[in-house]
Amino acid sequence: MGYGAGAAVAGNYADWPKRALSGLVDYVALYAVALLIGRVSNGLGFLVWLASIAWAIYNSYLGGQTGQSYGKKIAGTRLISEATGAPIGGGLGIGRYFVHILDAIPCIPPVGFLWPLWDSKRQTFADKILKTVVVTADAPR
Repeated sequence: MGYGAGAAVAGNYADWPKRALSGLVDYVALYAVALLIGRVSNGLGFLVWLASIAWAIYNSYLGGQTGQSYGKKIAGTRLISEATGAPIGGGLGIGRYFVHILDAIPCIPPVGFLWPLWDSKRQTFADKILKTVVVTADAPR
């Protein structure tokens, strides 16, 4: 099935609660487990923290390659290129993970992660930079 330029995204942007659920599953849950284990054992907590970073990078690769990380599958969303409607590829998926640092910088709370609440395309700063959008999984391809 072909991808039409922008046709896959018109009006199907994922709402913030779905994006937040995806982020909780993909990243926050793993880091919370590492933090809890770290309170019991610093060495073991550090190893779990390293494993959670490796998992997050793999999951970001998967999200870029297929359009859906594990959290996006659970939330019913997918990540695509704004221009083509296709998944952005594994490399850009990993890059997007690191560009999300910009979402956390502006202030506390991290405004970039809240930006989809009022943005017309429901994009974070990372999405705007990489020209990606998160849409509902049932959006046309």
